[in-house]
Amino acid sequence: GHITFEKILGSFSGITSDGNIRGNIVELNGALTAKTGDGNISIRLPRNLGLDLDIKGESLGVPLDNFSGTSEERSIHGKTHGGGIPVSLSASDGRITVVYE
Repeated sequence: GHITFEKILGSFSGITSDGNIRGNIVELNGALTAKTGDGNISIRLPRNLGLDLDIKGESLGVPLDNFSGTSEERSIHGKTHGGGIPVSLSASDGRITVVYE
């Protein structure tokens, strides 16, 4: 099924085998994990966070501001703003979109 969340403060972990994951995080100070086998992931995050990115999907829409690492068509592995908070997003057969607000 689908997972939807709003106004998360802290960390988040959500896994589904056949559904979309979408929501917004107001303050991220712990790990963010979202995985789906057959669905899309759409997450809104605060701007300018130090993140350790591990992202894999069929297609990616992830801005890479102040980024160091590797970015390929279907995967991103590296750090934004010096790194710090682990972010693991995986959509085996879907699109991953991240928006910074």
